[in-house]
Amino acid sequence: MKNTRHILRNTLISTCFALGALSTMAMPLSAQAAGQTSVSATAQTAGVSAAETRTGMFYVQKRGVQNTQKPALILIPGLSCDAESWRNVVAAFEKDYAIYLVTFAGFGGRPVPEKLAAQPRQDFETSLLQLIREEKLNKPVLIGHSIGASLSQWFATQHSDQIRGVVAVDGLPVFPFSENAAGAQRAAMAAQMKQGMSSLQADAFAASQKNYMRTVGMIDTANADFIAERAGKSDPATVASWMSDVYLNDFRADLPKISVPVLLISPYYAPDMQNSRFRDEAVKHAYWAELSKGIPQLTVKPVSGSRHFPMEDQPAVLNQAIRDFVTPLAK
Repeated sequence: MKNTRHILRNTLISTCFALGALSTMAMPLSAQAAGQTSVSATAQTAGVSAAETRTGMFYVQKRGVQNTQKPALILIPGLSCDAESWRNVVAAFEKDYAIYLVTFAGFGGRPVPEKLAAQPRQDFETSLLQLIREEKLNKPVLIGHSIGASLSQWFATQHSDQIRGVVAVDGLPVFPFSENAAGAQRAAMAAQMKQGMSSLQADAFAASQKNYMRTVGMIDTANADFIAERAGKSDPATVASWMSDVYLNDFRADLPKISVPVLLISPYYAPDMQNSRFRDEAVKHAYWAELSKGIPQLTVKPVSGSRHFPMEDQPAVLNQAIRDFVTPLAK
């Protein structure tokens, strides 16, 4: 049984794993599956398939219907994941909403970015503003998972005037259990994370994704392997830069600047917590809320029976929570 610190630190970002385990990951995938790093103009997936266009460091798929009475939804996946991680959300909302599915350059087999900023969130900010401007989106809703949730909240501290709200699916403004880390400690750990991840070969990286998705990501093995197969095609160095960026940046002091509603999805899977301080589910959700304290319009939605991917483990519950949040934000 993993201890609580290992489990909950991993839940902030969709493919992060303890550095001490990097050399012991098992279940290697074939070099052919792990080493793929290209993608065609059309993403061929089981649930999400649409032409992709490049916007800054984003690869974007447009789905759904144009509806001036409802805000567009921008779906931002977690670390190393691509648009397919939102397949169940797309299925629930594409008949009523315009949907923009984002995949980061270098993730899920997309071409590696030409260059990332020293703090990649600056590239995220530029690309998201460009997408909103070029598509003439009238204050869309950001729906992010893991690192996508953290970056969406950070974007809201800078540009609440550009959006209507944020749905943060198991992502926070500070890496769990690092909230008391001093600046030097945080920088050292971020550098260690980056070095450890960057050093992985393609087959070891792909194996780590499979291990992560099966043990921390989601409950169903088939779903875990499906998402892991795609995540395993990501570029380790690019993933390492984003992972380091998330750990390095604690933006809780800026949370009062967010002037739009924020829905924080807090999943909980009891079997993983039996030997931890979070045996009481309410204690875990309270900790997530404490790390998000300062957001003026914050709602915390617990989702029981789910690991880090409630869109796979509890899609009906998550989709209803999103619908209940988004519906009042329409014109």
